[in-house]
Amino acid sequence: MGAYFILYPRSKILTLIPILFIPYFIEIPAFFFLGFWLLLQIINAAGSSGSMAGIAWWAHIGGFIMGIIILRWFVSIPASHFAGKIRKATEKKKSHHLQVIHPKEDEYDHNLYGTIIITTYEGLMGTKKLVNIPRGFNKRILRVTIPQGIKQGALLRLKGLGKHSATDKKGDLLLKVEIQDSFSND
Repeated sequence: MGAYFILYPRSKILTLIPILFIPYFIEIPAFFFLGFWLLLQIINAAGSSGSMAGIAWWAHIGGFIMGIIILRWFVSIPASHFAGKIRKATEKKKSHHLQVIHPKEDEYDHNLYGTIIITTYEGLMGTKKLVNIPRGFNKRILRVTIPQGIKQGALLRLKGLGKHSATDKKGDLLLKVEIQDSFSND
C-alpha cells in the first residue's frame, strides 16, 4: 500500500460506505484514503496494550513503510535487458473490471454519452465490464459486453438508458470505446 500511495496519489478508490442498510458508493482520492488508513493503524497500534494484540497493527504499519522503501530501491536499480522482459511479461493486459462513467447530456437529444476505457488486448479478445452510472440518486451497475475486434472510437449502444422524452420514449446510452496501450491507475 505504501508503494501505491507514492505511485498513484491522485487515483480514485471506489469505496462502499454503508449508511444504515443503504450501500453508498463514493470515489475517494487514494492519498486521502490510504493516509486515513495509515492514521487508523497508528492510533490502534499506540492504543493497544504491550501484549500480542498490537503486533498486527505494527505489521500493517511496517508493511506500508517497507512498500515505500522497496519502491525507492526498485527505482534506483538500473534497467537491464532481463528487467525489460519481466516488465513486458507482467504488464497489465486488462483495465479495471468496474468503471464509473459520468454520462454527458445534450439538451436537444434524449441520448446520453459516455466513454469506456479498454486495453488493446481487451479490444482484440473482447471482454465484459461492469459500469457504474451515477445520475442523481439513481446509481446503476450494468454489465457491458465488449465484442472481439472492436476499434478505437466505436460506439456501444445501451438501449433505453437515456433520458425520457415528452412522448415518454427513452433515449439510449452511447459509450464511445477508448483504447489505451498501457493502462495506468491515474
